[in-house]
Amino acid sequence: MQLFDTGVLHGSDTAGRLLQQSLDEVLGTDLRETDESGDKVYDGNVGPKTRAAIAQAIREGKIQEVNDRMVDKRIEDMRGDPNFLGNPGWPERAEGFRIGPKRL
Repeated sequence: MQLFDTGVLHGSDTAGRLLQQSLDEVLGTDLRETDESGDKVYDGNVGPKTRAAIAQAIREGKIQEVNDRMVDKRIEDMRGDPNFLGNPGWPERAEGFRIGPKRL
């Protein structure tokens, strides 16, 4: 649900990138791809590698940590959005997806 909600608010590429970053930080994986200039980047594509990392997080009992890390990343990303000030409910909306203790 959080991935979908992030995609609705901020675009599917942003949603995928935040998920990939969260998975990498929690699992120690590297879901970045090499772009045409040779740089390693998160492409935001929730393809086979990302889905395998989600399955790994579930197997290892770390999916809650991944989810809550994504909430943190969403809120951080929102604060940099030029529309943030006009949408004061965004952080609370993101916080509603947190499984662990709420921070707002």
